Amino acid sequence: MAEALVIAVLQKISSALAEEGSKILASQLKKQAPDLLEVTNKMRLLQSDFSMMQAFISQVAADRYNDMVLEAWLEQIRLAAHEAEDIVDEYIYLVGQMEGTDSFLKKAFNQATEVKKWHRDRYALDLADLKPLSHLEKLTISGRLHKGAIPPIFGSFTKLRSLRLCFSRFHEDPLATFAVMFQNLGHLNLYRCYGGKKLTFHTGWFPKLKHLYLSSMDELKEVEVEDGTMRNLHRLELWSLKSLTSVSQGLVYLRSLQQLCIGSSMPKEFHTMLEGTDRWIVQHIPYIGDP
Repeated sequence: MAEALVIAVLQKISSALAEEGSKILASQLKKQAPDLLEVTNKMRLLQSDFSMMQAFISQVAADRYNDMVLEAWLEQIRLAAHEAEDIVDEYIYLVGQMEGTDSFLKKAFNQATEVKKWHRDRYALDLADLKPLSHLEKLTISGRLHKGAIPPIFGSFTKLRSLRLCFSRFHEDPLATFAVMFQNLGHLNLYRCYGGKKLTFHTGWFPKLKHLYLSSMDELKEVEVEDGTMRNLHRLELWSLKSLTSVSQGLVYLRSLQQLCIGSSMPKEFHTMLEGTDRWIVQHIPYIGDP
């Protein structure tokens, strides 16, 4: 839910602005990075804004969650929360890398359990400095990948459990490569990262995957799911897949699936098929509805 995401961002901001971090900022930011001091002040305003959002969401009556205007607003909140989370993580990284800093921020980053890369969508990301971190468990990359291809360094992240990719612009279906590289993957989030018409999950792929999130791939018309793939999938989220007008018959093979969450901007044709002709495909799923 949007409220849970907002609360998570608030907790992250609070951690970034915790007492120890404030001491670091007070003694070093004015000298080494005045721009970061301004960011710190803006983060406090961001914290206030998200606190008000969380208070409002918590007061919304349950019967209003079918309100299309409210749903669209909540989707914007979710997107804003993801962006805010990226900004806070980058801030923590920059502060943690300051010369002479021996804070919890720097220690947390150097544990290398989570890495993020930031870049404008108009430029290809330069991932040449990525190294084969043996303990990497979570990776988020937002930006266009060079030549629309998966970087070879990804193959060294054998312990990866969570992967979130945004705006990658893959030229080909990346799932075959991911299935080989990431045997331990439990969370996969693909947002505006592929311009093709079909994604295929073959038998035996992603045996530990629990949560799959597919969003905003405008050309995607088909999601093929073979028997024996994603054997432990618990939650599937579909958001703003404007060309996906029918339910994949392969969902009937996802016997472990507990939640099929349909986000905003899914085509009317998809909803019609879900409630009508294709209902038999998903009748085994306990929960079908809003995220």
